[in-house]
Amino acid sequence: MRRLIYAAAMITAISPAIANEAPVKPEPPKPTMTIDECMTVLAGLEALDGYTTIIKEGKPDAQVVVRSYVFGNGALRDDIAQNLTALRDVRRSTQETQNAIVKEIGKGANDIPAQIMGPDGKQLISNPDYVEYVRQVNQLTAKPCNAIPVPIRLKDLKLDINEIPNSTISNLGKILVRDK
Repeated sequence: MRRLIYAAAMITAISPAIANEAPVKPEPPKPTMTIDECMTVLAGLEALDGYTTIIKEGKPDAQVVVRSYVFGNGALRDDIAQNLTALRDVRRSTQETQNAIVKEIGKGANDIPAQIMGPDGKQLISNPDYVEYVRQVNQLTAKPCNAIPVPIRLKDLKLDINEIPNSTISNLGKILVRDK
């Protein structure tokens, strides 16, 4: 009986402390792709926006028009739009960082030539500043990408009716979910 009373007293004493604890927030998902891989996926997503075709080819009134792929899936279109928005932000910040690297290494210049005239004045040699630029950009693009794109199911792309190029499918590889 004493044990029961003791247990009840302990539960009563601990209950307010448990009730006042803040709920545990789940950790945000960790990046699974590098910036370089995110830029590859972005190229694939931008290609899903539409394709160009020529109407009345070979005739004087021929026109080049952009056509949309037929997905018939509003949720897929929204996933593509959200992914485009997130990855375009990554591209913008990456480009800003690359510009800062150019300004730093090039001492304020807007570009760094890959080759410069050698000491003999006749032969082009690798520019050490350009080599440093490439090294730093490689470091940048190898970093984890902070955007975590929404996965896209391969079957939602309706490849039976949409002639999506293999290069586009390949670029989307990191976010494509293949049904088993």
